[in-house]
Amino acid sequence: MNQSLVKQDVVEHTYETEVAQIINEQEHHFIVAPGVAFPHLSSTAIKKTGFAFMTLEEPISFGGTEEKVWWIILLAAKDKIQHVTAVEMMLEVVNSKELLDKLRHERNIDVVWNWMLEYEEGSK
Repeated sequence: MNQSLVKQDVVEHTYETEVAQIINEQEHHFIVAPGVAFPHLSSTAIKKTGFAFMTLEEPISFGGTEEKVWWIILLAAKDKIQHVTAVEMMLEVVNSKELLDKLRHERNIDVVWNWMLEYEEGSK
């Protein structure tokens, strides 16, 4: 996911190392719903706001915990205002059981992206 953000000029490649370090070394609150991890942090490696997400066919343990995740959303927010806006949007999405059920089984990224946009625009 970090490679995607680097290619889009959202973050420096070092963002990946910073996020991995937090996930592996500190207590974090990145599990935002059953099966969903939302890692993000403040960093000078962030150039602009963006995010990448990945769904997994087989859930994995996340960050040294026994909690299994099947969806990971990596956020990079340039400032506090954009951070709050992005977090609010993602939390709305993950709090929709209907949308999460769809996301878990859909394999077409364009379909997933459109669902998220529709949900955010209120036309779910």
